[in-house]
Amino acid sequence: MKRLILQIKNLMTRYGYHYSDFAVFMRVNAISRAFEQEFTSYGIPYRIFGGFKFFERKEIKDVLSYLKIINNTFDDESFMRCISVPKRGIGDKTLRELREYCASNGLSMYDGSIVADKTSIGAAARTKLYNFRTLLDGFREFSLSHTVPELMMHVIEMTSFKDQFAENTEENTSKLYNISELLNSAEQFVKDNAGATLSDYLNSITLSSDTDAINSEDAVTVATIHAAKGLEYKCVFVSGLDEKILPITRTFGDENEMEEERRLMYVAVTRAMERLYLTRAMTRYLYGNREYMTQSRFLQEAQPVLSPLSDKNNERYSYTKKETYFTKLDFNKSDDQPLPSSDFGFSSGGVKKFVSGNTPKENKSADFNGYKRGIKVKHVKFGEGTVIDVKGNGDNITVDVAFKGFGIKSLSVKFAPMEIING
Repeated sequence: MKRLILQIKNLMTRYGYHYSDFAVFMRVNAISRAFEQEFTSYGIPYRIFGGFKFFERKEIKDVLSYLKIINNTFDDESFMRCISVPKRGIGDKTLRELREYCASNGLSMYDGSIVADKTSIGAAARTKLYNFRTLLDGFREFSLSHTVPELMMHVIEMTSFKDQFAENTEENTSKLYNISELLNSAEQFVKDNAGATLSDYLNSITLSSDTDAINSEDAVTVATIHAAKGLEYKCVFVSGLDEKILPITRTFGDENEMEEERRLMYVAVTRAMERLYLTRAMTRYLYGNREYMTQSRFLQEAQPVLSPLSDKNNERYSYTKKETYFTKLDFNKSDDQPLPSSDFGFSSGGVKKFVSGNTPKENKSADFNGYKRGIKVKHVKFGEGTVIDVKGNGDNITVDVAFKGFGIKSLSVKFAPMEIING
C-alpha cells in the first residue's frame, strides 16, 4: 500500500499530475478500507465515488455497535443498534418503553434491560431483554482476556451475524467481504499497536472518520468498478486482481457470470487514459481466515495484449491504446524497497506511438446491423469470441470482443477480418 502512495507522489512530482488525475478501482468495495486509512494517514485527499466510506456502511456500523457497548455501557445509541441486528423479536414498542423508563430514572439502556420487570413490558419481551443483556455481559467478560480481533470474531460467531447474508447475491457477497475486511482492520491495528485496547481501536476509527470528512475537489477517486463506468482518469490503479475477488467467488462454475466478470475487468482497464497499474495481494483476510491468494485468471488472459517492457524482474508491461502505455507493477514486495527508477511504462525515448505498418482493408461483407451484445463472432486470427459491447453506428461501429486465450479486443467492424457465426 505504501508503494502505491509513493507511486502517486512520484508521478505528481515528475509529471505534474494532480490528485484528481488518479483513481483506484476495485471489484468489491471492502478493499477500499485499506486505501481510505492509508490515504488519511499520509494526508492524501480522496473521495468515495458512488457509495459509502467503509466505516459508514451498515453492516460495519452494526458489528461496531457491539464493540462500542462492550467498551461503554452508557452508549444507548449502540445498544439500540445492536439489539436489533440480528433480529431478536424485540419490537419497537418494547424498546420505546425501555428507553422512556431509563430516561425517567437516569439509567442507561444497558442497565435498564436487567430491571425491565419494573416496567409495563410483557413477560416474553422481558425475557428477551434479559437474554440480550446476558449475552453482552458474556462479551464484556470475554474482552478482558482476548484481543480486539478475537473479540470481534467471537461476537460475530455468537450472534450468528453472518446468517442474515446467507443468500448468494451480489449484495450479500459484498457485505461478507466488508465484514472480513473489518476483521482485517482489527488484526492490522493490533499488529501495528502492541498492547492496544478495544478503546484504542474504536478511537482510531473515530479519528479516521472525522478526518475523512475533509472535502476537496483535488482528490483521488476510490470506487468500485461498477461505479466507474463512464469515468476516465489519467492514472488508474485496479486493485484486487486475485481469484475470489476478480473474478468474484460466486461466479465460479457459471460461464455467463464469469463473462460478466471479464467484462468488468475490461471496464476497469479502459478507464485509464495514460497509465494503468494492475495490483494484487499475496494474502487476504477472508471469512475469518488469512488465505494465500492466487492471481486472477484475467491477468493471464491479458498477456497477449501486454508487451513486456525492459525490466529484469519482468514486472511491468505496456499496452498500446489511445497512444499511451498502461503498466503493471508488483506491489507485493516489502514496503521498504525502493520504487523502480524507470518511467513506469514509458520507454527511455518517450512514448512510442502504436502505428500500423499497413492501411487496413475494408471488410466489404460486414453486417453492421447484426452486431449486438452476446452474439458469437469468428476472427481470422483470434478465432471465436463473444461481443461484450457495441459502440458507434453505421459503418463506424466498433465492437469489444472477448476471445478465449487472447483477452478482449476492440475491433472496427468495417475493417476487422471477422464474421458473425450466430444471430
